Amino acid sequence: MVLPYGLLHVTPPISAPDFIKRSPLAHSDGPQAVWLKADPNTLQHPEYPNVFSVGDVAALPTSKTGAAIRKQAPVVVHNLLALRDGKDPARSFTRYDGYMSCPIVTGYGKLILAEFKL
Repeated sequence: MVLPYGLLHVTPPISAPDFIKRSPLAHSDGPQAVWLKADPNTLQHPEYPNVFSVGDVAALPTSKTGAAIRKQAPVVVHNLLALRDGKDPARSFTRYDGYMSCPIVTGYGKLILAEFKL
């Protein structure tokens, strides 16, 4: 079957590394089983409070893009330092707002930047 299209946007398969998928850090079953568990706001693992995740390994309802990681990384740094300093996570953790973007090439030297937030 041949389908006509005006724009084709293809992404490679993405999942956490095998050592994460086989560990207790990952979801145990279902479609999330290939990702490391993470609170979508604090990026902290729900069962292992000293574990945080960003990017391609994280079970977040966001796309796996460099722009998302750019916004996730400062949240993890702030929250790790707060945890290290013994601060109350409920009061001192920074929250990830779900920002992500995806550049879509539309021609030579041209693109559309699609931006999203949860």
